[in-house]
Amino acid sequence: MPAKNSALLYRSKQAIMFYRLFRWLNIFLIVVTLLGYLAPYVNPNVVWPVSLLGLAYPWLLLFNLLFIVAWLIARNRYFLMSLTCVLLGFSHLTNFVGIEFATPAVLPGSIRVMSYNIYDLRGLPKTEGERSEEKALSPFWEFLTEAGPFDILCTQESGIKSTKKIAEHLKMPYFHQFPDRGTGIISRYPIINKGQIDFEKTNNSCIWADIEIDGKVLRVYSLHLQSNFISSQASQIAKEGDLQEKETWVGIKGILGKYKHFAGLRVQQATRVEAHIKGSPHPVILCGDFNDTPLSKAYHILSENMVDGFQEKGHGIGTTYGGLIPTLRIDYILHDPRFTVLEYRTFREDYSDHYPVYARLKLYE
Repeated sequence: MPAKNSALLYRSKQAIMFYRLFRWLNIFLIVVTLLGYLAPYVNPNVVWPVSLLGLAYPWLLLFNLLFIVAWLIARNRYFLMSLTCVLLGFSHLTNFVGIEFATPAVLPGSIRVMSYNIYDLRGLPKTEGERSEEKALSPFWEFLTEAGPFDILCTQESGIKSTKKIAEHLKMPYFHQFPDRGTGIISRYPIINKGQIDFEKTNNSCIWADIEIDGKVLRVYSLHLQSNFISSQASQIAKEGDLQEKETWVGIKGILGKYKHFAGLRVQQATRVEAHIKGSPHPVILCGDFNDTPLSKAYHILSENMVDGFQEKGHGIGTTYGGLIPTLRIDYILHDPRFTVLEYRTFREDYSDHYPVYARLKLYE
């Protein structure tokens, strides 16, 4: 056989091998993505790796889209595999990407709500002295003024000092704070009843307040589900880790162990909050940092009988966490179906490692 023909045959065999490998990689990705779709329905205390796949959903979606593009460029019908996979999970897609771009309606009697994990204002520049502190706070106050006015502001990771400062600055006279736990509710309208839901052996918490607005009473929850405590460790591994070193894999194993443990705790906490919500005599607004994505069991428990404002009126990528791990939507405003959401926004501000979310709601009875 001539050398030229032999080279062509070799290249042809290589192309066939690459084609087959590419196809099997696509099939593997689809199987993993479909398992990720099960994350909201699987308790991480039973099968925790599935919940980890739910956490990775935005990246699984991206890789499926890349496979679709690659198969289309190759003019191969295999693009239908990933396309079908993406369409099967369309409801999950709308949990991360908002497709509502219409101008919000302006209706009288709407309720303006913000939920914000403020990181106890630790994202602001470090200063000494009262004047320096006020100067550092100035852009934060300016942002809240421009984003508002609010009727209700729910905070997480907010000490009593920070909550009082915000209430005073916004001239919102009513607030409820979980002692030493960092969840707060600040209101422009009277709080006629309030309470808390205790989580054992943790600094995370949930509080609630019954707020009377124009003769109607609604119940608002400010929730901070169990933190993962992996950000600093993940950051260190990302910067200094070497996959050829044993210490790196020990660190990765530790991160996975923490995630497994705390994901299970969030399910327990979410179950307690959901039971409390069911006993509410008033329409409910649930705000908070869930520390879990929409493809999680905890979110599924809390949203089962609620409406996610982002899904109804959100637009663009719904990321609410500005830390090391990108694409995470873990901060929410959920509401009773008796509310209609008129507007939903995520503010890309860097005063915390979380972005605040805002909704304008109208109560119909």
